[in-house]
Amino acid sequence: MMLKRFLNRQNNLQEKLAMLQSILGIGDILVYELERNNEERVLTSLMQLFELLESLFAIRKSDPEKFDKLILSKEYHDLHAKNEKNAQLNISMYSEKYTDGFTTIINQILRVYKKSVEVSNLEVSRYAIYVLKRILGYLSNEPDNDLFVDQILRTLSNITYQATEEDNYSIFNSAISLYRDIVFNYDNKFKISYLQLFDRYFFSSVKTVISKNKYELFKILVSYIIDGIHPDLNSKDIWDYGHLLLDQDLKLYSSLNEEYGIENKLNVLSDSIKYINSKKDMEDWKSEFNNLKTIIRENIKNDLAVKADELENMIVMKAEQQYKFNNLIGLFISIGAFCLFEKKIYFIKYLWNYNQPEDADSTWISLDLLPENLDSLMTIYFDLVGSGVNFFVGHHGSTKYVKNYFLLLMCKLLQSVRNTPNARQSVNGYHLPDLDIYKLSNLIHRCEDLVGYANNLAKESNIFLELDFEDPVNLFSDKVIPFLEHVKIEAQNQISAKHRDFPISEIKVENFKNNLILKFYEFATLREILTKQFNAYVHFEEKPTIRDNSRFGLSVIEDKAVFFDTWHIHYSNWQDGFPRSLANGEDNELFKKILDECQSIISDDIESVLKNCESLNSVVILSSNVGIWKYFKGKEEFKASWRNDVEKLDISSFKGWFEFHGYSIPVFSISNTGYENTILILSTSKFGKLCQYSPMINEDDDALRRDIFYMNIKLLTHREDLLEKFRLEPPQWLSDQGDIEAQQAYIQTRVVIEIYEMFDFIPNDDFLGYRWDIP
Repeated sequence: MMLKRFLNRQNNLQEKLAMLQSILGIGDILVYELERNNEERVLTSLMQLFELLESLFAIRKSDPEKFDKLILSKEYHDLHAKNEKNAQLNISMYSEKYTDGFTTIINQILRVYKKSVEVSNLEVSRYAIYVLKRILGYLSNEPDNDLFVDQILRTLSNITYQATEEDNYSIFNSAISLYRDIVFNYDNKFKISYLQLFDRYFFSSVKTVISKNKYELFKILVSYIIDGIHPDLNSKDIWDYGHLLLDQDLKLYSSLNEEYGIENKLNVLSDSIKYINSKKDMEDWKSEFNNLKTIIRENIKNDLAVKADELENMIVMKAEQQYKFNNLIGLFISIGAFCLFEKKIYFIKYLWNYNQPEDADSTWISLDLLPENLDSLMTIYFDLVGSGVNFFVGHHGSTKYVKNYFLLLMCKLLQSVRNTPNARQSVNGYHLPDLDIYKLSNLIHRCEDLVGYANNLAKESNIFLELDFEDPVNLFSDKVIPFLEHVKIEAQNQISAKHRDFPISEIKVENFKNNLILKFYEFATLREILTKQFNAYVHFEEKPTIRDNSRFGLSVIEDKAVFFDTWHIHYSNWQDGFPRSLANGEDNELFKKILDECQSIISDDIESVLKNCESLNSVVILSSNVGIWKYFKGKEEFKASWRNDVEKLDISSFKGWFEFHGYSIPVFSISNTGYENTILILSTSKFGKLCQYSPMINEDDDALRRDIFYMNIKLLTHREDLLEKFRLEPPQWLSDQGDIEAQQAYIQTRVVIEIYEMFDFIPNDDFLGYRWDIP
C-alpha cells in the first residue's frame, strides 16, 4: 500500500494530515465498493488496513518518538507540552480523541462494518469483525497497549450490544467469541495484564444478554466458551523439569535434594498450580518456580539446556492457562450472581446442566465453568469474588447475589453427600487446601457472614425447586451451615499451625534492632542533656566496677508474629514502645541517682535556692513536665523557648531560660521521673560523669552486642533456661493457656526479647546540686 511508504518518512504535521485524509479516502472507497458488491476488493483492503496498523506499531519498537507523532493527535501534543499529568489523564479518558492516527484506521473498518449491516452483506460484516479481533489479538500480545486494547474492546462491545438487541445470531457469534479466541489463543501470547479489561467488557456483554432475556444467545455464549476452550492443565512437566537432574546424575540430585529440598519444591509447585487465582498468586508461583530454576540451571549440563528451555516455557504457559481458567470460573460466578439478580434461574440451570444434561447418552468430559470440587469453589470464590467483576444496577449492588450464588454452588456440590445420620460427619471430614495467611483470615470472616445469608437463602423455595434441589431446608441445616462452620474452624486451625511453624524473619529482627537504637537516642532525654549541656558522658569497654554491678533494661516474652514476613495482623509502629520504655526507664534511673547526691532545701521559691549556688553561669535547672507547667509557666523571669526572641539550644528537652541576677539559667524538662514536684538545681562544673560500660557479662556472645546494648531475640522454644524454669514453676500467663498440650502450643508462638545496657552516675568529689520540692 502507498500508505506503508509514508510510514518510512520523517513525518511532519502536514504529512500526517495527508495520511489521515488518505485513510479516510480508503474508507470512502470501501463503502462505495461495498455498494457495488465488490466484496473481494473490500475484504482485501480490510486486511491491508490491519497490515498498515501492524506496520505502524512495529515503528514503536524502533522509533518510539516517530510512533507518537503518527498515533497521537496535535491536541494531545499541545496539551502534553503544557501539562504532562493532565495530558495523561485526558488520553486515558478520551483515547479516541487523542489517538487520531489509530482511531482513523479503526473507524474505517467500523464504517465498512456498519455499511455491510445496512446492505445485509453478512460475509463482509463478519470479516470486519474478524479484522477488529485480529487487531485486538495483535495488540494484546504486546505490553503497554492498554489504551488501544480498551478502544477495540469498546468497539466490539458496542457491536455485540447491537447484535443482542436485534437477535442477530451470526454477528453475535462473531463478536462474543473474542474472549475465547484471544484470551485462550492457541499460541498463548496473550498478556495477562489485559485480563481484567477483557473480563470487564465480556461481563458487560453477558449482562446485556441476561437482562434482555436473550436465552438463545446465552446458550450460544455458553457453548462457545465450554466447547471452545481446552487449556492444558496437566502439571506433569513440573516433575519432568525437576527430574532433569535426576536423569543426569542420581548422586548429585540426591545431594541437592537434601540441601535444597527439590522434591518438596516440585510437590509444592505441582499442588499449588491449580490454586493460581489472582495476579499475586501468579507472581508468587513464578517466584517459587524461579527459585527451582536457579538450582536446576546451576547444575545441569549444557546438552540439557535446550530441553530445560522447552520445559520452562511450557510450565509457565500452563501456569498462566490455569490462572486464566480459574479467573474464567470466577467470572462465571459473577455471571451466575447476575442471573440471580435478574431472577433468570433457568439461565443458571442451563449453565449447570450444559455439560451433562439429563437426556445425555454419553458422559461428556468438557471443561466445566463450575468449580469441580469444594477446594476449587472455596479458593476461587474467596480469591476472586470481591476483587473481580462486580455489578451495579441503579442503586442495587452485587454482594448479596454473589454470596447467594456461591451458596447455591456449595449446595450443588454438597447434595452429593449422602443424606444419612453421618452426613454431618462427612462434611466435617473436609480439609481446606493450604492457603496463605491473608486468605485464611478473610475466609474466617466470610464464613461467619455467609451463615446469615444461608439461613435467609434456605427460605427461597422457588429457586431450589427450579434448580431441582430436594429438601433444601435439610440441605442447609445438615450440610451447608455445618460445612461453613467447619471451614471456619479449619481456617482457624491453619492459622494456629502457621503461627506455631512460621520462622521469624532475620530482616525483621535486624530492622527492630536498628529502629531501637535510633529511637532510643531520640527518646533518652536525660542522656542528651548530660552529654550536650554537661559534657558528662564517658564510655568504658572494660568490665565495670560500679556501685550497682547489674544490667539495666527489659526482658519480655512477645508474640513472635511481630517478626513474621507476612501475617494477617499488622503491627505498625509496635516496636517504638521498646526504645521509649528503655529511654524512660533510663531517665528515671539516672534522675534518682543524681537526686540521691543532691542536698534537699526547703524554701518557698526557687530564687532562695539559687542564692546558694556559687557560680550561676554554670547552673542548670532540671524539672519535671509538671514542674514546668506548675511553677515556671506563669513567672515573668521565665522566657519560654517557643518565643521568637529567645535563644534556642539544640537539645530537645530545652524549655527556656530563667532570668536571675543577670544570669540566664537553662531549664530542661524530664518526663517520667517519678518526682513530679521535684526540681534539681545542678552545677555543670561540679557534677560528675554518666559512665557507659560494656553490656556484656560472663560468656555473652559478642554477636549479641549492638551499640551500647546487649540484644538477644530468640524463639522461646530455643531458650532451654527459661523452659526449664517454666517447667518447674509455670508463670500465671502460661497456666492460663490450659493443659500441657495447650501450653506447649502457646510457647511455640512466643519470642523472647532481651535488651540490656550498663551505666552508672559517678559524682565528682565536689559535687554541687540541690533538690527543691515545689510547695
